[in-house]
Amino acid sequence: MGFSLRRSALALLPLAFPIVALACGDTADPAPDEDSGTADATTTDGSTPEADGGSSDGAAKPDTSAPNDGGGSVDGGDGGTACGAAVGKVCPPGATCATDDDCEGTCTANVCATPTRSDGRLSPSLGETDVDCGGAGGPACEDEKVCAIDTDCKSSVCGAAKRCVGGASCRGSTNGPSGIDTCGTGEPGAPGAKVESCCRSLPLPTRTARRLDRYEITSGRVRAFVDALAAANGGVPNMRAFATTYAATHPGSQLAEVMDGYPGLLDVLPNQASPTARLPLPVFLGAFPLDPINSLDGCFVGDGAYGHPTYWQPPSSLQPYGVGKLDAQGRPTGQRHYTREELDKKPANCMSALVLATFCAWDGGELARTADYREVWGRKAELVGATNVYVPWTALLPIGQFNWRNGHGTTCSPAAWPGCQNPQPYFFGFPATKADGSANDPADDDSPAIAAPGRFASDVTRITSASGEGWYDVGGNLMESAWPVGAVNPGANAVQDVCDVSAGPGPGETACVRRGNNGVLRYQGALPHVALVGYSFEGHARRSENYLSAVATNELLIPAGDLKPVHFQYGKIGGRCARSR
Repeated sequence: MGFSLRRSALALLPLAFPIVALACGDTADPAPDEDSGTADATTTDGSTPEADGGSSDGAAKPDTSAPNDGGGSVDGGDGGTACGAAVGKVCPPGATCATDDDCEGTCTANVCATPTRSDGRLSPSLGETDVDCGGAGGPACEDEKVCAIDTDCKSSVCGAAKRCVGGASCRGSTNGPSGIDTCGTGEPGAPGAKVESCCRSLPLPTRTARRLDRYEITSGRVRAFVDALAAANGGVPNMRAFATTYAATHPGSQLAEVMDGYPGLLDVLPNQASPTARLPLPVFLGAFPLDPINSLDGCFVGDGAYGHPTYWQPPSSLQPYGVGKLDAQGRPTGQRHYTREELDKKPANCMSALVLATFCAWDGGELARTADYREVWGRKAELVGATNVYVPWTALLPIGQFNWRNGHGTTCSPAAWPGCQNPQPYFFGFPATKADGSANDPADDDSPAIAAPGRFASDVTRITSASGEGWYDVGGNLMESAWPVGAVNPGANAVQDVCDVSAGPGPGETACVRRGNNGVLRYQGALPHVALVGYSFEGHARRSENYLSAVATNELLIPAGDLKPVHFQYGKIGGRCARSR
């Protein structure tokens, strides 16, 4: 399909955003109510407190720097070389000591005890990488503890910063830290910035054996996934092969649900990287929607298109689709206005829930489910005008304190929302300029309006994990795809096929048309649907609020307008992973 056809479909048709009232029910609610939240969540910088033996630079080593209580060194137990904290040398078991700081193990009755894996001390001689964990034969370390290799961690992932993390995508790669270790408040290197692994995963407050990622999936994490698939398949990132193999070997998984309940739908996933391939990978990563159910939906970058996909792709992958800034002759070059390093920090969008579920499976979990969001959303009501609004925060946030209506919208609904203006000005943009130093123009590329996860410090859930930490951007930035745990009702007008407009039908294939675009039928029949959660930077509001905040847990409370088929791609939708351990 040529450039002219891409350009002909650039009109952006917004979704409808009904204001929904609280639905009532009479069944028990597993989510915490408005009294369940704790005090304001704290943000960790990832350092290990001195009290548990870690070091602030991420390298595990015994604490031998503090002077002992005796103010001097002690002997090695046989009158030999002095040792102890004062001289920076750990005393061996049996040596005389004054405090625990003189020993690798504990100082008991002024004698260094033999280190153990339960003495509350970091014991490198036992192979420990953090206090009482890590090393061969020892208990695995919890998230955020220092590690050397994957087997040191309960998550089986030792992250790029040598701390245990939740997701395989944060092991690190040749792509650098963008989107891997850049989540949190403030841009890396900025004064007061507190960034950490984008794979931080916190136990839910009620179902503590299940973890919900603290941050939305970043484009940098998806890039690590694509690179890993290519490395495992001779340079070919065969997403389809991974998904089908995973589904077959993991009964009950989301991908198995698709394979068993919707035979043939996994075959819609890409198996090649070339933009000329059947079901080309660049389209699934956000060049434009494979099936433009709701027009191009912000997933096309071109002058005047107001597109904003956050996954950077090389010009050779984008130019065949008419994407990118124009050359002197007005021809698309495939080049983005922003660099890969900048875009990788941002949450992945313009990717279907099916692609994100495949990513989360590879990452060691699954796409977060409606019940996960429900548990952290809560039922705290705020009166806005004459309407009760249910928000996940401690108090109603004014526009600008969470990423909603950022430079978009001409009507406030409800008009009483604090900070709402018409037209709404831009209050956030990163980077500040295009790569060539010229001023940003959202008509050319609106991706700066999407924040890296955690940048809006106030947009953190009131309900917290046992650590006192909350989840970021559940309310704003992007709406998020939530995989249902029960039956949903997508309505009588639900989409019943997959029409691929990236190519025309070949021999034996069936033609189809979607919103005036000719394509080829890839799948026909009922489709699984996901729920949309939260608000978006463009102005979408209160998605699935009646389900998230109601007493009843019935997912039939989710309106049809808040449900989308799993292959739907949209520039205002992302997702996050969850995992059980």
